[in-house]
Amino acid sequence: KDAIALYKVHRDLLHSGELYRLDTPVYLNAFGVVATDKSEAIYSLAYLIGHQATLPIQLAFDGLEPTARYRIRLIWPQAWKPVISPCIIDALNLQGDGSVFSGEALMRVGMQLPLVLPETGLLFHLKRQ
Repeated sequence: KDAIALYKVHRDLLHSGELYRLDTPVYLNAFGVVATDKSEAIYSLAYLIGHQATLPIQLAFDGLEPTARYRIRLIWPQAWKPVISPCIIDALNLQGDGSVFSGEALMRVGMQLPLVLPETGLLFHLKRQ
């Protein structure tokens, strides 16, 4: 029920946006759908298998407007709990009001990912401010 409601909120973006596949290690699958006017985006991140990395990677987003500022929030799963707390999701308040970064920073540096269990999926929503 919650997933269907979330889809309905973002249906227009998902059907009309541009698809960007992100470069990730073999244990991750990530892509984004960015509005044609670059006003918002949704990025999906799926942890496929376990891995030996001791530190989470930085995920560089793609397709954003470099000079714009974007508020990033974690929109799925709802009420997500990290494996190790505090984590980047907590530090940036991504389940609350989120945090604002430039498009250039998100595309060049990216965002540190949280440590999660295999077969976990995360959805991030970015909205131009």
